[in-house]
Amino acid sequence: MGRTRWIRLAAVAAALGLACLLSGCVVMGGVSAQQDETIGDFHVRATACASGSPGCGELGNSGAPAPTASGQILLAARVPDALGVPASVSTPEGLVFARSPSYIGELQRLSPPPQGSRWVGYISQVIDHVTTSGPQAFALDLGFALGSGSDGGPFEGPIRGEILLGGRLVSEAGPASRPVACGDSLTTLRDEQPPAMDANDVWIICADSTYTIDNATSDLGILRGAAGSGPPGSLASVPFALRFAGAERDPLEFRLTARTTLPGASVAVTPSTIGPSSSGTIRADVAVGIPQGARAGTYDVTLTARLANGQARAGTGTLTVLPGAGIAGGPAARLRLTTVLPRRLSATIARRRGIVVLIGANKAGPARVQLFQGRAKKPKAAKRVRLKVPGPTRVVLRSRKLVKGPYRVVITADGRRFVRRAVLTR
Repeated sequence: MGRTRWIRLAAVAAALGLACLLSGCVVMGGVSAQQDETIGDFHVRATACASGSPGCGELGNSGAPAPTASGQILLAARVPDALGVPASVSTPEGLVFARSPSYIGELQRLSPPPQGSRWVGYISQVIDHVTTSGPQAFALDLGFALGSGSDGGPFEGPIRGEILLGGRLVSEAGPASRPVACGDSLTTLRDEQPPAMDANDVWIICADSTYTIDNATSDLGILRGAAGSGPPGSLASVPFALRFAGAERDPLEFRLTARTTLPGASVAVTPSTIGPSSSGTIRADVAVGIPQGARAGTYDVTLTARLANGQARAGTGTLTVLPGAGIAGGPAARLRLTTVLPRRLSATIARRRGIVVLIGANKAGPARVQLFQGRAKKPKAAKRVRLKVPGPTRVVLRSRKLVKGPYRVVITADGRRFVRRAVLTR
């Protein structure tokens, strides 16, 4: 069998009960490589078609049209190490690609990946009983999950690599169980058994069609190591660092929520929303009200950042409940407050969503909370609340007049005045 008998693309086989067929050249068309929505998985989608079939005139690296024969399709991707790769790949037409260690080995031998990248290779089932008419294409969708750094940080793009399609014939002389052997080149069509007669030719090409990937990404990571502590009856703060990685863009809006494994604890987060627009780190504090009588020990605190489209990232820190009788309260006790303000909250988010102030107290009672900025004597916002024990009491102070710069929160309760200060960023 000559070069014109080579397989490039398979769409199906009668054994699968489908109306497509196996063909020679595997050529990718209509390729799109992109991250799903905002921080989703990275997908390469394409239509692969058989050279010589209607609407598919390209011959690819082999330079040969489709034969009428049985064979297998080869699929490979070179991607960054931090990307999660699928265990197998399926197409709507019934093709199933299984991981092929021998193909991966050949890819690494003939085209060693750059440091920080790796090859993953797949091979399809045998496509039999092929005719020379009917649809000559299949839809390909390769999905890769963004991995996180060892510290829980975001995936750092861009994604650079390539996608390959190839194929080989299957016969009595070259069964489907044999290892993939590409020879001296990934892009050259060769006969694995040159002395064999035409009927037993075993042709293979490991990269008949290629597509180069070079895509920017965006991702959010919640760094590991967040920790806080406190005795029973107190408000403990667990500070988390959230890192965004991506090109400068319109601000995103992640809503922050939290939970803990400490029984009976109350939890709140400040800020309640973050809006990264470029690479950088943002702090969020989870305030945990530790109940009186809480058992000493270490508990999980989990922070989740979620976009409106449902995409989310989560990270877990620890809260240590210290041994002891707890913080005393009651009518005769001197009021003690623990106040948690958002750190480096943007003025844009503050104007839109407000400043979330979390207050812990050792005794319940009414309080007035005011927000000041600059030298103005009149507050930009004020609220009356009732302090919870141990808290957090959540107060949202809103003003459209907030600007970049320092601000102060004044809490008046039990005849005392408590002042807390922070800064709004741009």
